[in-house]
Amino acid sequence: MTPIAKHLLSININRARLFAFGVANLIGLTIVMLAIHFYGDIKKTLYVDINDAGDYIVISKKIDTFGQTDAPGFSVEMIDSIIAQPWVLDAGPFQSSQADIMATVLLPDARLSTSLFFEAVPDRFLDIHPAAFTFEKGDLTVPVILPKEYLSLYNFGYASARNLPAMSEAMLGMVPLQITVSGNGNSLTFKGRVVGFSSRINTIAVPQNFITTTNQMIGSEKSSDPSRLIVKIDPTNRHLIAPFLEKHNLDTTSSDLQSQTDYILRIITVAVVIVGLIICVLSLFLLTLTIFLTLEKNRDKTRLLLQLGYSPRSIAAYYRNIIILLNSIVFLIATSILILIDCLVLHHANEYISIQQSPIVIPMAVGFALTLISIIINTLSVKRSI
Repeated sequence: MTPIAKHLLSININRARLFAFGVANLIGLTIVMLAIHFYGDIKKTLYVDINDAGDYIVISKKIDTFGQTDAPGFSVEMIDSIIAQPWVLDAGPFQSSQADIMATVLLPDARLSTSLFFEAVPDRFLDIHPAAFTFEKGDLTVPVILPKEYLSLYNFGYASARNLPAMSEAMLGMVPLQITVSGNGNSLTFKGRVVGFSSRINTIAVPQNFITTTNQMIGSEKSSDPSRLIVKIDPTNRHLIAPFLEKHNLDTTSSDLQSQTDYILRIITVAVVIVGLIICVLSLFLLTLTIFLTLEKNRDKTRLLLQLGYSPRSIAAYYRNIIILLNSIVFLIATSILILIDCLVLHHANEYISIQQSPIVIPMAVGFALTLISIIINTLSVKRSI
């Protein structure tokens, strides 16, 4: 098509409407891509290393109004009964330290001390497996795994309220600790080191061998039944859990919270994506309307070009190129914004929590699909109008 023909077709194009389409489509496309990407980031961060074959719950005895339970712990017979249930894939006890634990943070200008409790579970129930999470009799260093919630509570609750510096997982792993274990008139001192953060175990976990060794050396000689069990459940038989727990007066702190959180996260993501899609659809209508009005205003010019020998395909190609160029620019800008925001958020968020990044290809593929749909719809609309 000659420059004169292109000039004739471009005379009545409303550039303000095209710009409005570009801005609206950019906003909608960016919202959709960001929502999908950050949903993947958050879900992967919250539920990293969760075994797909099952879920986990923690079972304990119910405590009545007066702080009493029907028994101090789980007997061997009770544990065997729980393991035999059809909804149980595996179960293991929490082993508690029977000694008094005192932890001291060794800072250059101060020493901060607090009482702690240590527990241990079989390693197969941990969602992280640091190489340093081992202990042998005679070792002077105790590896510790903390719940991720503890770090969040410190950063967003305690530290922010007292103008203290926030700490990342890496920073907390470098803090020097002194662990004092005492009981029966004896005491032992160890160096403590935080080696990981768990999303599954809501306790201060240490290796089982450390609990066994210290209990034998300075704890009570009388072994006690475990007060809590961690259970790996079969999701297909989840409906059997509540009746069993109610019948045996048991309580649970379960990863059902994970399911609830995931459900809420899905609802929020879907709502945001719907808002973005609505904006994209409205921008699509705006572009379609702009092209249609332009074709109507250029009806005489189009008829003239057809009489001069130009084919309907060549005339439609002019508008198609505008549609492809405009949509491509919007997609590239939206992708750039996605990558930029992703880098900024990861850079600042990693100062407080370790973010597990999801593939950015997925939101880009969704954005490309929406862009392609917009191009196809408007191209077909142009062909039908000429």
